[in-house]
Amino acid sequence: MQEKARQEAISIGLLVTAEKNAEKALKEFFKSIGYRVNVTFN
Repeated sequence: MQEKARQEAISIGLLVTAEKNAEKALKEFFKSIGYRVNVTFN
């Protein structure tokens, strides 16, 4: 059971990192063409 919990914690951490990277990329892209955006994940 500990291994499963560890794997889930790793997955959650990777998801958070991916979301932050995606948010940064989207904001930078839209900023370069004159827009300001809010990015949210569900």
